[in-house]
Amino acid sequence: MNKRNVVNALVLVLVSLSVVPTLIRAEHWSVLNYVTAGALAVGVVWFVVDVARAAGAGRSS
Repeated sequence: MNKRNVVNALVLVLVSLSVVPTLIRAEHWSVLNYVTAGALAVGVVWFVVDVARAAGAGRSS
């Protein structure tokens, strides 16, 4: 894992720790909750793809 992936992982963990409890406690979801959950899901997918791409680039050299 390179430095960029470590920073991305740290940011993703910090955002998740601040957002997920709020989403879990929400009694009724508003549009903003769906947007937040979607953005978090996109962030997770983006991170996984980035790590996989970095691992693949490291293997080919």
